[in-house]
Amino acid sequence: MSPAATLTPLRRAPESCRSSRNRKLSLVITLALTGLFSAQQAFAAGPLPQGGRFVGGAGSIAQSGANLNITQTRPRAIIEWDSF
Repeated sequence: MSPAATLTPLRRAPESCRSSRNRKLSLVITLALTGLFSAQQAFAAGPLPQGGRFVGGAGSIAQSGANLNITQTRPRAIIEWDSF
């Protein structure tokens, strides 16, 4: 008897098993995507650096609310901060 003769044909899983697997897969995908999108919101920015001044090069430092804008007017610059 050949090995092929002893193999049984594959049968599809019942519909209830397939739908259960699909639900589990959908849940896993949903949780993974939720984690990706909520991870960006979980990390809040800390306080902004204070007391910055150019000690090399040139530019300006301006704070407006929660934004800190640094404009560098030379190719290289060094900024010294009182607190970071």
